[in-house]
Amino acid sequence: MPNWCYNFATINCPSREVYEKFLDSIVLNTWFETFAPLGLDSEKPEGGWDCDKAIEVWKTKWAARDVEILNQYDDDLLLEIRFETAWTPPTGVYSIMNKEHDIEVTAFYNEVGCDFFGRCVYSKEKEIDEFFNHPSNKKELEELRKTISNELDDYMSFTWEELEERWKEEGQENGENQEFEKNEIERWEW
Repeated sequence: MPNWCYNFATINCPSREVYEKFLDSIVLNTWFETFAPLGLDSEKPEGGWDCDKAIEVWKTKWAARDVEILNQYDDDLLLEIRFETAWTPPTGVYSIMNKEHDIEVTAFYNEVGCDFFGRCVYSKEKEIDEFFNHPSNKKELEELRKTISNELDDYMSFTWEELEERWKEEGQENGENQEFEKNEIERWEW
């Protein structure tokens, strides 16, 4: 069973046709296969799945699950979605969507089981993936918040609250360098 990586993405499509295709892929639960196919047709492995190929192409083990459209701006061809992926964010999918379909993506991710989070941007001008480890005490959190963007800090606010509460309970609020089980942090409500 994987750790689940929680993702939020803003998807900006270049045309009505691409926008409708993206919406259809969400409804049909074929988003990754539609926009970043694994190319397994001629060499389908037993069971129809190739985990290594998925990790190579999508940068995650399986397709997105529990995809939810939070906001849909039809006139602007823009969607805000949240979803889960196995272990890591689907940066390979974002990159292919941008390069092959001119779709711009700004995404945030948080993997509480493996203690990392970040932000990535895929546009004509840039391809960025800002990756950070979770802090282990309040002092590290304060330093980290000086480094990350306001958008990423806002995205992580519920996790920061959970961590600070945990540190307070364990007597670590003043920045003592004690480790704790972050795996126990419950998934926040989106």
